Parts: sequence; structure tokens; C-alpha cells
Amino acid sequence: MADLEGLLPETEEALFLFLRFPEPGKAKTRLIPELGAERAAEVYRKMAEQVADIVRELDRPGLLKVAYFSPADKGLEIREWLGNGFHFVAQPEGDLGRRLEDAFVGAFRKGARRIIALGTDCVEITGEILSEAFEALHQVDAAIGPALDGGYYLMGLNRPCHSVFRGIPWSTDKTLRETLARLRGCGLNVRLLPPLMDIDTPEDLAADRSGFAWY
Repeated sequence: MADLEGLLPETEEALFLFLRFPEPGKAKTRLIPELGAERAAEVYRKMAEQVADIVRELDRPGLLKVAYFSPADKGLEIREWLGNGFHFVAQPEGDLGRRLEDAFVGAFRKGARRIIALGTDCVEITGEILSEAFEALHQVDAAIGPALDGGYYLMGLNRPCHSVFRGIPWSTDKTLRETLARLRGCGLNVRLLPPLMDIDTPEDLAADRSGFAWY
């Protein structure tokens, strides 16, 4: 379970920003054949900083903002990199489902009632979409941000559904479809957010609509 001891004061909302240290050779590995390890890591660093800035500026009173980072031994470097505005918690070992479940279980056990997990691959995310997701969780059980590649860039829940994280075909065009089936199997009603593009491959980078100079 995510080590949130002391991190959840009187708050009903938590946002986990999933990110990794931008180490060459270990960040944005699907870009390496095209860009090389150093440039791929630089692309990831800029993407993560852009998303982190949007989260940092999100103005929701009492919102707990957690930089949920990997690898666990890079905590000091990640704190120096991101600076203020976040609490820092290391991700456990395991696949994405194991790490998502850890975040949600930890926050629910500490009293949070609306929880969002957000990746750093979607640079089209906005503060308005994040606010929309939190507001949706007042009316529905789950909010999902569909990615154009068949995955999702955001998951929000207001009650647990453990099966939504287990046995999912991650990083495929079946990820979103299977996740929605699991949520509905748990009896949860779902709000879909605007579909956005993740950047994972050279083709994604070429199709990016932001106009940002990534490297």
C-alpha cells in the first residue's frame, strides 16, 4: 500500500501523478530507436515537467498532490527536479496495475473520497479537464480519460474496484475497453472525459498538436 502516513490531512481529494526519473536508456524507450537514449529522455523530461506544472497550478482547496515516482532509489533526484508543490511517494515494484492499485488502496484507506491517477504521457491535459474529472466523481463512480491509442491517460474513482487493475492488457489497444468492462462489472457508473493523445512512439511525436519543441 502506498506509504501515505502523514500525507492526508483533512482532505477528500487526492491526485497521483505517475512519473519516472528521466534517465537516458530508461525513459521513453520506444522513442530510443528514432531519437537515441539522451534525446528520448529529454523528451520525457519536458513532457513530465509540463504535466507537473498543470497539476501544480490546479486550484482545489485541500487537494493532496502526490508525485508517485519510480524508481524508488531516485527520490532525492526527483525532489530536486520537481521542487515544491508535491508530496513524494515511491511506487512499488510490479506492473502498472499493481502500482495503480497500490495508490488507490492507500488513499482510500487514509480517507480520501475522490482519487485521480494521471500519467505524464498526455501533454494535452489541462487543468479544466482535471477539474472536470474531480467534479464528475461527485455524480458518478469513475471518470476515465480515453487515450487515442486505446489506453487511458487518467483514471478517477470514488470507491474501490480492485479487479479494474488486475489482469489488464496494459499498453495495448484493448486497455481501455477491458478497463471499462471491469468497472461496469463492479457496478460502477462511468463518465468519459475528452479523448486525448499520449506520446509514446515517434509517430505520436510527429502527430503532436501542441507545437512544443520537445528536443
